[in-house]
Order: sequence, then C-alpha cells, then structure tokens
Amino acid sequence: MRDSSVDYAATLEGVLPRRVYALLSLVHASSLRDRSFIASRFMESATHFDETAKFLEAVGWIRSAEGQLLPASDAASRIVAADDQLRSRVLAEALFGAGGPYDRLFATYLTHFARRPDGRLAYQPTIDARLGDADVRDFLMDLGAVTHHADEDVYFLEMPFEPWALWGRNITGPSAHQLRLAADERLALGARAELAVLEWERQRVGTSWQDRVQHVAAENPGACFDIQSITITDGRPAPRYIEVKAVALGSFEFHWSQPEIEAAEILRDRYFLYLLPVIGAGFDLARMEIIQDAFLQVLRNTSGWSTGAADTICRKR
Repeated sequence: MRDSSVDYAATLEGVLPRRVYALLSLVHASSLRDRSFIASRFMESATHFDETAKFLEAVGWIRSAEGQLLPASDAASRIVAADDQLRSRVLAEALFGAGGPYDRLFATYLTHFARRPDGRLAYQPTIDARLGDADVRDFLMDLGAVTHHADEDVYFLEMPFEPWALWGRNITGPSAHQLRLAADERLALGARAELAVLEWERQRVGTSWQDRVQHVAAENPGACFDIQSITITDGRPAPRYIEVKAVALGSFEFHWSQPEIEAAEILRDRYFLYLLPVIGAGFDLARMEIIQDAFLQVLRNTSGWSTGAADTICRKR
C-alpha cells in the first residue's frame, strides 16, 4: 500500500499560510466563484494558485463544483473571520486538530523539537534533514510557529504553538498493536537471555552442583530475581541470586524495577546482575558483565553508572 502522505508532501511545495488566507478570503468574499476568475484575482498579489487550491481541497476547506470554487467547512470560515493576531492559531487548530491528510507530515517535523535546559523547544537539523524539511518548515515559519536563530543555527517552536509538539508525538507514536508487539519481543528477548545465562551458570558451577541452579522466573515471571544459584567458596556453597538483563553492548543500559532494586538492597553481596550483551539475534556471553552487590556497585556508584527514574510516583499526603 502506498503512503498517501508522500503524495501530499509533494503538494505542500509553494503552499504558505499567507496564500491560504488569501485564497480562502477570495472564495468566501466573492459573489462570482468561477475558478478562472478566482485564480486571476489571486495571482494579482500571490503565486502558486494551483498548489494552494489543491491543498485547500485536500484538507476539505474548499471544494470544486462545475468549475467553481466553493466554501466547504466551518473551519475555513473561522480562519477568514479571525483577526490578524489570532488567525495563525485558528489555522493551526483547524489544520492539526481535526485530523487530515497532512497530519503525519507536520507531526513528523514537530517531533524533532526537544526541550533545552533553558526550557525552549529547539531543533538543529542536519544538512540532509534541512533539505527534506524545507516545505513543512517554510509553512510553519510563515505561520509564525517556528523561528530560526542564525547565531546558533537552531529552529525554535514558539508559544503558543508548543503544545503541537505533543500532538506530533501522539500522531507518530506507536499503535496499540505495535506496543503489544514490542512488549512481546522484549519478553521473548528477556526469556532467551535467562535461558542462555541458566546454561552458562550450570556450566560454571559444574555437574556436581547443577541441581542447585534454578530458573525461578520460569515458574514465577513476577519474581524479583530470575535465577537462584550458588557461589562456591572453599568447596562450600552459598546462595547466589541472579537478575539477568539483556543489554546493548555500547551502553549496557537496562531497566531495573523497584522490586528488583529492593531485592538487591536486601540481598547485597548475594545479589548479582548478569548484563548480557545482545548481538544480532543472539548474545555475547564472552562480554557479559557480572556485578556482585549491584545495589552498591550500580545504584550507589554515581561515578560508574548514571541512573534515572523512568516514572515518578506521586501520592496525596
């Protein structure tokens, strides 16, 4: 199936809010709405009539009938009626808020804006991205939503348009089906990592102690550690509790749940993190990192590890 947003992206060339306002105003104000008459009036002060008319028809703000251009929506009427200060905001609400063929085009661009330490939403594109962004960027700059600061070579999303960055994330975010698939893939990856470590651990302790290596998470997926094994010192076994994490080789980043952290704090030097790098469809056991007393060596080791809360839990006092 073809992505219709590709077709619409091409038609955005030459389409600017000022031309949209001009054509909408003509269509609403003229008693004679013959397309050729509207076109000649439009081109007295503007260019790109065909592109602008196609845009307005695509979003449903005007329609063609028997060679005439006719008003087609209340949204367009609100844009025409708005004063100069509010018109850009009314256009943005009508274009972005109602759903339409250009949603993904604008949403994709708006998702590039990220919060800076100074609180502003900013985007610094690469040269290739800058060329690809040109049509939608020019539209938003003409709208007053985006500005360019040449000293930093950075684009900013201006108030009151900042909330549209969130709209963009909503539009381009994964669907419920995609989220379920991703969750299933993470669970499957985690299970495979546990099995790989389980086999590695049984080889580590040797045949005499293999029966002491138990896959706890197989029986209880909500357990606060995955494998119960042993540490052998001077021929004597001591409990070893293992949490397995499949990680990217470069960062070794992993998610550590609160129950798992609590287990690490309680068990201390009996608790081990096995960080198993993912390589393609498999694992790199040779570069697996084993961390004893992970509560101290990871969570309390600010020089070696950076940590951050994925969620903030709030409770009314």
